[in-house]
Amino acid sequence: MPKVVELIHESYAKDRRSRVLVGHFADLIPEGASVLDVGTGDGAIAAAVRAARPDIDLTGLEFQAREDCAIPVETFDGRRIPRPDNAVDYVSFLDVLHHTENPMVLLREAVRVARRGLIIKDHLRQGFLAGGTLAFMDRVGNRRYGIELPQTYWPSPQWESAFARLDLIVAEWRTDLKIYPPWGDWIFGRGLHFFARMDKPIQSGLETLEFWHPGLSCCNERWEAAYDRFETPAEERAKFRRRFHELGIDRLPREAHIVDIFCGRGNGLAVLKEWKFTNLTGVDLSPDLLRQCPGSVRRIVADCTDLKFPAGSIDAFIVQGGLHHLARMPEDLEKCLQSVHQALKPGGTFYAVEPWDTPFLRAVHRIACNSAGRALVPRFDAFATMVEEEQETYDQWLRAGAGVERAFRQTFASVELRTGWGKANLLARKEQA
Repeated sequence: MPKVVELIHESYAKDRRSRVLVGHFADLIPEGASVLDVGTGDGAIAAAVRAARPDIDLTGLEFQAREDCAIPVETFDGRRIPRPDNAVDYVSFLDVLHHTENPMVLLREAVRVARRGLIIKDHLRQGFLAGGTLAFMDRVGNRRYGIELPQTYWPSPQWESAFARLDLIVAEWRTDLKIYPPWGDWIFGRGLHFFARMDKPIQSGLETLEFWHPGLSCCNERWEAAYDRFETPAEERAKFRRRFHELGIDRLPREAHIVDIFCGRGNGLAVLKEWKFTNLTGVDLSPDLLRQCPGSVRRIVADCTDLKFPAGSIDAFIVQGGLHHLARMPEDLEKCLQSVHQALKPGGTFYAVEPWDTPFLRAVHRIACNSAGRALVPRFDAFATMVEEEQETYDQWLRAGAGVERAFRQTFASVELRTGWGKANLLARKEQA
């Protein structure tokens, strides 16, 4: 990088950028709020905001805290924010998230820690040569300080998807920030930056989790990032609507007690809520994922091999892509099926949708999991990454097709198996009384 470019940035662009960001940041913080600024750096911007807004309480958090930081600062590991739930009003990130491999990790932590919401300044990868322009700006501003530059620049739809997954509401969204003079703004501004305040919705009564198991952290960062790239929440909900219609779930009585196991972030439950089902429960081993489920459903941290519902109390169970994560086959599958069977009412149904070894799926693996397919189609790369991260249990499940069907038929009075397009739909019914 030519030294002259860095000198121009240091002597002119950096100061202007700081002044502009201080103005927006100070303006977005509600009166009297407490704010935790994650990745505060030298604290200069945060200190200027504190000076402009003496009514607020603003402290910093940094991976490698500087001794000369201009505001009170704590260190952390870059992943887990060392504060209890709902500890501050707002958590802020100023040009921090694009320096992480997976921004969702810190965003989820921020949602946990913040009572009221998040304040974010970051980039938008949109428009002509956006990625290259942002990478150039990143190198000029940060490389000489040894800052990591993974270049995680999200386009608008990916930010929108993340906010939807986190159940955040856009309170303010600014893109005309005027960080640069007019000639520079035409090149380096042009909608590549945003400053926003995201508010958490007001929670109603059912916001707590029930713990039948201590819980486990959710899947690894690489899998999560691939999952976010594979499909948006809106795309997933559209898929679930079609699937539930094919399975006949949409024809169940609206007062039926339906339990979604391995429910993850709860998009299946969101569809059922949309359809006015009134008695819904989500079960998952991950408290973090359950916290992203619709707040008005019952949410239980539990192991699906040891469900503690009263015998004969549930009308229907649903699982979508969860059973193939079971570690031990067929032992864990048999325990899960017995646990579901015991909890179902007489005549109740278990609806399961899982990957299945079909010619179509094998063709998808050949295309999506080779380097050319992954390079050409981002969704292929996302799919291949998820398969890699769950390879052991995924392959074990695909090899066990006959054993899976046998376990279902040994447990339930009737089983209907439909396979195609790399999926198996299993409708298993408990015997009538």
